[in-house]
Amino acid sequence: MTRNLLITAGLICGALSAPAFGSTLKTFTNVGPGTTGIVTISNDGGATTVSGYAGAYAGRLNGTDINDFCVDLNHDVPFGTSYTADVSHNISDSSGSLSGDYYNGGLSSAMDGGYIPNYGGGFTSQQRADQVAYLIHTYGDLNSENFGNSFDLNTNLAAVNLAIWDIENDGGDGISAGKVVGDAGTQATYGSLVSNLESQAVAFKDTQFLDVKWIQAPVVLANGSGYQSFGYLAPVPEAGTMTIFGILLAGGALRLRSSKKKQTA
Repeated sequence: MTRNLLITAGLICGALSAPAFGSTLKTFTNVGPGTTGIVTISNDGGATTVSGYAGAYAGRLNGTDINDFCVDLNHDVPFGTSYTADVSHNISDSSGSLSGDYYNGGLSSAMDGGYIPNYGGGFTSQQRADQVAYLIHTYGDLNSENFGNSFDLNTNLAAVNLAIWDIENDGGDGISAGKVVGDAGTQATYGSLVSNLESQAVAFKDTQFLDVKWIQAPVVLANGSGYQSFGYLAPVPEAGTMTIFGILLAGGALRLRSSKKKQTA
């Protein structure tokens, strides 16, 4: 199967020099609710439910504030909690095996390894991860104009997070079917929004996004459990940085041509 590759201009440099697995461990803190809405959700078909926040959370990565989406409905990390995260991989990187406390691959690794369960649906773990990456790529800058509807930003971002959870666990069948379901109020408020977002995402089920990073929690902790992982839209370098990078590339090309001329002279 051929996968498309989507990369923003501001991330060309990073794509050319991506860090090796395990080389990027950072302290992640789940700071607080951020731009979210209250939802009541179940991951067992409605037998049990929990109410909480869904949307773009306020996080901090090595002291830098970020907006992030939870990509793991099946674990927990209380607000104010910090852990050592591996950020070597993009959400839509290929699957890899568990090495120590972290997977050597993208989000699909956690699905293939059973850390994030697959309850059903017709998509592969990789296709689910690609759809999750699309949603964060498209809406992770928290721009209300991207949604094109009359709902407020909190409501729209909560729907994005609900769609992420439903795609991962149920394959994107909406929040009124399968294992990941909302209560009556959550379905009424977010149901149509989630279905619309999932319809968008399925068109990108085979697309790799290089600007959506995976904040991977350690799978094995001292107490035998695990924390939630998150995803966020990587900031694009400032224009001045890209100008310098462009000059360096041009300089390299000039030197290459000059070398070739000397060789043929």
